[in-house]
Amino acid sequence: MILNISPSIDIGICVTSARKFNEEASSLENTVIMNESNDLPFVQKRFCAAEGLEQVQNASEYKNEGFSSNYQVIMSEGPLAGLFSRAVVIINETGEVIYTEQVPEIVQETDYTAAMSALQS
Repeated sequence: MILNISPSIDIGICVTSARKFNEEASSLENTVIMNESNDLPFVQKRFCAAEGLEQVQNASEYKNEGFSSNYQVIMSEGPLAGLFSRAVVIINETGEVIYTEQVPEIVQETDYTAAMSALQS
């Protein structure tokens, strides 16, 4: 499972991340791509429909309280405080976290190559 975590699905870099993981991982067997954000569920659904992201599932803290504290992805300072940071978490079939990356700057992309390598190992 790929947890593609972002502050909002409506931010350009977050759109790029969702597209990239959909493109690279959707053909892999037993792989679920989950976009996690603070967006409302209907916004996430509309985004995926507009982008043609058929292999991506969405989750929102709106319906999944505690996600940000469990994964320690809440921004605590700056103008985006209270939103998720940009991060990726790879979880294997047994539920073990095998890869994590939290980018230091919100405008930075995650290392897709490293994430996909972890997923395929």
